[in-house]
Amino acid sequence: MAVNDLIINCILEGKTYENGAETNHLERMYRKFCENAEKGEDAKLDIFGKSETERVQIIKQFFEWIPVPDSYFSRFQKSPEMASAFRDYGNKAYMEDDYGKALRAFNLAVGFAIPGGPDLAMAYVKRADLFLTLNEPDLAQRDINLAAKLAFPKKAAQKLIDVQNRCVTVANRKNASVNVPNSKKINEARRFCNDKFFKLKSPHASIQNVEEFVDIDYRSECGRRVIVNRDIPAGTVMLVDSPYAFMLENLLKWDTEHCHYCSRPILGGIPCNSCTFAWFCSDSCCAKACTGMHKSEHKYLPYLQCHPMQCRIVTAARILFTAGPEELYRLYETKDPIYFSSKFGATRGFNQDGIYEVDSYLPIFHLIAHPPSKFVKDLADTFKALLMVNVIEQTTDFFRKPKYAPNCNIDEFKDFVASVFLRHMRSFEFNAITLSKLQQPIYSDPNNNTPSLNLANMKTLRYGAAVYPVLCLLNHSCDPNAVPVRSLKHARTSVVALKNLKRGDEICISYTPLFTLQDTSDRIKYLLDRYNFFCACDACNHCWSNANRTNACGESHCDKCHRYLLSGQCPACMERDKCMPQIVGNLQKQATQIEKLIEGQQFKEAEKMASSCLESCEGFSSCFSLFIDLQYLYKRALVGLFNQ
Repeated sequence: MAVNDLIINCILEGKTYENGAETNHLERMYRKFCENAEKGEDAKLDIFGKSETERVQIIKQFFEWIPVPDSYFSRFQKSPEMASAFRDYGNKAYMEDDYGKALRAFNLAVGFAIPGGPDLAMAYVKRADLFLTLNEPDLAQRDINLAAKLAFPKKAAQKLIDVQNRCVTVANRKNASVNVPNSKKINEARRFCNDKFFKLKSPHASIQNVEEFVDIDYRSECGRRVIVNRDIPAGTVMLVDSPYAFMLENLLKWDTEHCHYCSRPILGGIPCNSCTFAWFCSDSCCAKACTGMHKSEHKYLPYLQCHPMQCRIVTAARILFTAGPEELYRLYETKDPIYFSSKFGATRGFNQDGIYEVDSYLPIFHLIAHPPSKFVKDLADTFKALLMVNVIEQTTDFFRKPKYAPNCNIDEFKDFVASVFLRHMRSFEFNAITLSKLQQPIYSDPNNNTPSLNLANMKTLRYGAAVYPVLCLLNHSCDPNAVPVRSLKHARTSVVALKNLKRGDEICISYTPLFTLQDTSDRIKYLLDRYNFFCACDACNHCWSNANRTNACGESHCDKCHRYLLSGQCPACMERDKCMPQIVGNLQKQATQIEKLIEGQQFKEAEKMASSCLESCEGFSSCFSLFIDLQYLYKRALVGLFNQ
């Protein structure tokens, strides 16, 4: 099999390209590092308990940079031959009615075609033809318009005309079958969703992206945390945060299904003109990415593709480029005490004016990071930080002297950047928020391209992870009182209360499956291995699991002191207990109604009723089955609402 065939299959299948001598640069670097370390003294490799800066200085003694060969950067370049090969593969899949493979192949043909050339025009027309089969005339018309602006081969001009005529027919048929009242209802639900869940009602004066009733607090046992400063009913939106940086899980495997700037799902994107790895949902996202975080990735992504690099490495690089070399040099030169003070507390991440400024680098710099417990991983992480800094220097202008003072010591500055890079690699492990979407058929049946939204049978599919300035401060509970929800239409994430919160309560989300879905020992082990903390939430302290579900709503409680009563009752509790059978009965009836509303895709009505029910569950035990079921129904209603 020829090398080109190997590369084409690697790209089509989304695999790491590893081909012996052609992709062994990192291996050679690490082997050389180990040889140098063996010649030195073992004591010099003692990096346990050291800061990131000290680790970099120790490992650098044995690190010897070998420039990356040019073949790494040319391997995945745009070319007519590659575009033609993907187009042929797409034609074959299309003829076999395998529309999923055909769409990926045509997307890759678009991505690998030379900008402005005939191969790009032909790829757009092929993709437009497929979109018409998938009953997507709007996407097809966009590709037709893009193809018409390019150097389309004269001998194939009739194909463009035929696809355009077919597009008009499909569009007319689709418009004629549109249910106008239903479409209007969906649009109203989308506006309701955006207004209620993604717009702050009363923004906090000093903490951006949160409501005025939310504060940042500090406890020595858990660090910074987010609390409410007044009583909050279930269903309340508490914060709306946007990622500082995010990473598509399959970025290095040619993810053609998500915009590489805003992360929204796409069927057919607009390609990056400078590399073959990125697709965008619009010209606007393409322009913003290619003048921002993606600008410096064009050249070094092919190198990373050939090595099994984790998401955290690319994300750490994105954080550095988002902060910018000038800001990093300022920190290197001044050792700004707001960044480097050894003091801990709730004020970390706030600027000199007392503002938690989410667009600045400061909150991201102060996200918690833990060094690995294993020496080998610690060593490898530091090595990769030094490696990436040198790759960045070879492929970008990040370390070019005109950006800095004339007397800048570039080698020392590189060491500083490597230490910051290492910090963010580790921070990403413990702070990354999963980006996921509903896994549902899109083009499995050409005669039914709009399958009904069956939330009960759908699973969520992880496609990336992001670092948020506020959301990453939320701690974990296996019995969470809040849930992060995200619209696929934009990058913002909203955090909504699942329970009634009292003043001073900490807002907690779940990093794991809920206590009803996993045994206590498994949860504790996962959290300790993955996030480096021993979970001490109520669900773990009392060993809650699905077996702990109960049909009893809980003991009586005092509305004044909010303590459960072991003996005796206050008047309010006595009155509530008298009415409890009726309260539970009404909630059970409403739960049945909510489920029917969800099945009928009336998500707006379901969300409203479910939040009201959760508010009525004041004082219920977390193990009360009906309370658990209502939380689940509420989350299903939110998912349906956000995915309309």
